Amino acid sequence: MSVGRVAHFSLTPNTRVLHFSRPLREAGHFNKSNRASRGGNRTNVLELSNRNVAYGYDNDYRLTSEAITADPAGNNGTVSYTQYDAVGNRPGL
Repeated sequence: MSVGRVAHFSLTPNTRVLHFSRPLREAGHFNKSNRASRGGNRTNVLELSNRNVAYGYDNDYRLTSEAITADPAGNNGTVSYTQYDAVGNRPGL
């Protein structure tokens, strides 16, 4: 049975998702769209409230920053991650 839901994907040649979106009429879904780098890391999330989260990575694909803009409650800002242990994990926030 079809319920009329549609999702749109953009893929790399090795089938990694570069972009994913759903129509806004699908209430209850959290994200309006997601974007990913060619390496597969999520680079951007646009939420239904139009809150935008952008992610930054270093050359070793480690998360280095998260930037929030257009937050409906005004909780905008950037968090940077600069410390990693010997195997590349963040030791804490």
